[in-house]
Amino acid sequence: WYQRRVRGVLNYYTNYYYKSNLSRQEWKGRPRFSSPCSPSSRPPNMVSTSDTDDNIIVETPGNKRSGRNRLACVLVVLVVLLSLIVVLCVTIKARVVLVVFPDKPEVPDNDDRDYRVIQLKNSIKATLISDSSSRTASTSFNVAVGSLCNPDEVLGLAHYLEHMLFMGTKKYDKENEADKFASDNDGWINAWTDDSNTNYHFLVENSGLKQMTDIYAQFFISPLLKKDSLEREMQAVESEYKMGFSSNFWPEYELMIGLASPASPYSRFSTGSISTLNRTDIREKLWDFYDAYYSANLITVAIIGNETLDTLQEWAEEIFTAIPNKEKSKPVFNVLPFPKADSRYITRQVYYQPKSDMDSLKLIFPVNIRDYPNLSYHHVPAGLRGQGLPLPVPLYSRLHHLSCLLHQRGGTELRAGGSVLRSNRERSRGS
Repeated sequence: WYQRRVRGVLNYYTNYYYKSNLSRQEWKGRPRFSSPCSPSSRPPNMVSTSDTDDNIIVETPGNKRSGRNRLACVLVVLVVLLSLIVVLCVTIKARVVLVVFPDKPEVPDNDDRDYRVIQLKNSIKATLISDSSSRTASTSFNVAVGSLCNPDEVLGLAHYLEHMLFMGTKKYDKENEADKFASDNDGWINAWTDDSNTNYHFLVENSGLKQMTDIYAQFFISPLLKKDSLEREMQAVESEYKMGFSSNFWPEYELMIGLASPASPYSRFSTGSISTLNRTDIREKLWDFYDAYYSANLITVAIIGNETLDTLQEWAEEIFTAIPNKEKSKPVFNVLPFPKADSRYITRQVYYQPKSDMDSLKLIFPVNIRDYPNLSYHHVPAGLRGQGLPLPVPLYSRLHHLSCLLHQRGGTELRAGGSVLRSNRERSRGS
């Protein structure tokens, strides 16, 4: 290429020189240059840096002007490239954040923390909370899938997958990397699986918030589901299952399963054990479940720390956008565990013997939240906000009256919650 370029330049300026000074006959017999050229064959106004140098420098009256033109072209190209880079950055930024909701979430009147809710392009909705006085930070990931989605042949698979995600990812390939990082930052990690949700959360010092959030986010980006961790985590699930035998919660758990309609997936075993999970194809079943339900559009995130909202949003965009959106539909179960139209599953009174010496009364009201599409936060009595499904205000007043009677007669506590759905809650993995 270099030789062709030099030869072309020499021939062009040779033509210019001879055409201006020679007759037609002399023009036809003009010398033609090839590269490299001998100094003796060059026109008088063409010089080289040395007699032996093949790099020809041609000097003509228009050379300076053409040099300036070339410089101007280079500057124009640079300006255009910089403009394209700026436009590209703005476009990428616009593609990361889809929506920033302008309204502050409804919170108690005495809550002075700053809030912001955003939705990324991959459909993850994140609630950002800035608390400048907080000495610790936390992130919670919630996946809208739980044990109701367990396949019939592998009961407890959702809970088992929750365990396996802590066993390493492509970016953080060591087992229990999250546990070690949390311990080094005076924190703890935990996770739980219930019927309709699987939740992964942690608490650490403020300085560890970003990296710890990234460690957790990799669960939903590139998990490994290591083969050499399968049996060990299966034993961990078995231990949790057996540990429930000694608690007061377990009889209630078994009782609710027995009272539910057999047509509902709620009536199935959910925790998992070696007898339900010990299969030769268990790793393939884990991947199938993960691919079917772990999608960005089914994940919501909450982050709280002492950083500003802008900083928390920047971290959320940087970390969460890599989570793939598989556009999965949220699981819907049309068969209710306690159908109101069937007297076999409602208006029943059941007694059971707890493991320890205690007296307890539990009233359960089956409510389908889909029957109340226009329900808002303000329809829930203040004492029950954030606790799940709402109770009617007249009933809440009667329960408050019952609470007073209990205290007068030596009762200790009255609690109202919005869900009877079971939960496989793990022990804290950290300190």
